[in-house]
Amino acid sequence: MTRCLTLSLSAFALMLAGTAVRADVSDKVKEMQSPKDSKEFAMKAAEGGMLEVKLSQLAQQKSQSQEIKDLAKQLEQDHTQANTELMAAARAKNISLPSELKGEADECYRAFQKLDGQDFDNAYLLFNVKDHLKDVMMFQKEAQNGSDPDIKQWASQTLPKLRQHAGHIGKVAQAAGLPVDVLASGHHGDGAQPAGSQIRGSSGTDSGTRTDSNRASDRK
Repeated sequence: MTRCLTLSLSAFALMLAGTAVRADVSDKVKEMQSPKDSKEFAMKAAEGGMLEVKLSQLAQQKSQSQEIKDLAKQLEQDHTQANTELMAAARAKNISLPSELKGEADECYRAFQKLDGQDFDNAYLLFNVKDHLKDVMMFQKEAQNGSDPDIKQWASQTLPKLRQHAGHIGKVAQAAGLPVDVLASGHHGDGAQPAGSQIRGSSGTDSGTRTDSNRASDRK
């Protein structure tokens, strides 16, 4: 069973365990190794972009939610455009990008093909929460430290759209009842908290926003 399928089948359990989601995403971030140069970044970005497009096309066919279908359509359009721009930049540098899904990315797509109904919807949203968190970090590093000026510029131009996606996904996931406090401001590098997401403390209240009534209740 692939990690992607395991993620999909665990979606309902994760809905009930916000701390588990935070730990899971934290582990994924720690596992992520930054590309060593702009060529390797372009390879990873191309593969990730292709997977995003194919999963979003699948979501428009399988999802039970019109809101998720609308989200998937927007993600498909934006990632298709970004992929086209990346391919043009790569050709100018004689960088050969992958043209089809292979390995874990292909396994992930095949796992999603086996899901239906609410299982698919929850897994698709959870995947995108995690995937866009990872992408924002990777693109930000390339935009700051990329070895090739053109690929670096593409990453910089694409980054704001990825942050916008993260906010949109967070709003849709919250509406679906998924815990999305993993989309915290600290993970986006610019201090901006995505729309629809909140950083919550272990008690479920917003961190740093305790009211007078909360404090009065504590003293009782």
